[in-house]
Amino acid sequence: MTAELLLRYQRVEMGEGNSTYDGELLERQTDGSSPAVPLHLFEQVAFKKLFVEVSHHLSAKEYERVILERTDRQGLAPMTLDAPTVELLRSDPAKAIRMMTYEGDNALSGGTRRAPPPAIAAGYDTISETVGDVIYCRVRFHKFTSGLTSPALECAGCGHWIPALRDLRCTKGCPLVIRATYVEGWGQLPTKVLLDLAFPHYFLPRGFNPTKPWISREDLQALYDQWLRVKEQHKESKT
Repeated sequence: MTAELLLRYQRVEMGEGNSTYDGELLERQTDGSSPAVPLHLFEQVAFKKLFVEVSHHLSAKEYERVILERTDRQGLAPMTLDAPTVELLRSDPAKAIRMMTYEGDNALSGGTRRAPPPAIAAGYDTISETVGDVIYCRVRFHKFTSGLTSPALECAGCGHWIPALRDLRCTKGCPLVIRATYVEGWGQLPTKVLLDLAFPHYFLPRGFNPTKPWISREDLQALYDQWLRVKEQHKESKT
């Protein structure tokens, strides 16, 4: 019989933008022939502590697979980690965590993660529909052809899903190279830098784009210029 690891966890808001994680790590038989056995309980721990414990058990015993189940998001299906990620968790958990979350630096910090207040977090979906100093691109977990499942960003140059890294470089043949930042399910690309790349059009299926999913460079430039005028007027009104 073969066994698997099941990590069930949920984020717990602690107030003032702080959050920690509760959960449990279990071992169970892949064929479901016996009840799951609790291996470790988590209470108000940093994100990285969950996977440090997973790594510890992977180093001590051979498991068929590792399954992640987030219990605080209704309808979110459990996710089975691919073999390369499991091996990386066994040998280098810090690197594995960076690959599995676009919150890299926050997730690996020793303390609690500083999360945006709920009102701001909920507002990102609205802000993403506008043009400002940054353009918002969607981020989601994606299984690449290599077999690796990791956070991916919807490339503004071609629309393909590419690894969500801080220093973005499109892996699908388009010439997008840009520095990105990340917030609650979105990647932020500096609008001026994006325009300076001078693509003839951009893949930006946002509310500001009536010709979805593509928008011409000229139309995006016009929206950005409008934003700059509004920002300048606001600055002048405060002086």
